[in-house]
Amino acid sequence: MELEADFIAAAFIGRSLQTTDINFLPLVPFAIELGKPDWKPNEHPHPGSRAWAVCIGLNFGAAKNPTANEAKAEASKVAIHLENVANEVAKRETK
Repeated sequence: MELEADFIAAAFIGRSLQTTDINFLPLVPFAIELGKPDWKPNEHPHPGSRAWAVCIGLNFGAAKNPTANEAKAEASKVAIHLENVANEVAKRETK
């Protein structure tokens, strides 16, 4: 659910970039923090997955101008994909 939340939040930021003059640059450090390695696997998804969810969400929101339902549906697909990638990376790192 964390990955989906990251994606959805970023999608709506991306969408609003088209229609507002709000400066979202202060959010950049926050998005970078999502990818920091001091992460607890039992509390949050892999930090790289979270950073990718934000990047993909921003692009999706800016390109598609999604409704809430469209963003939720896409977020679910993105979250599953990113978790699968993170699990594959973790398997390779433990070998």
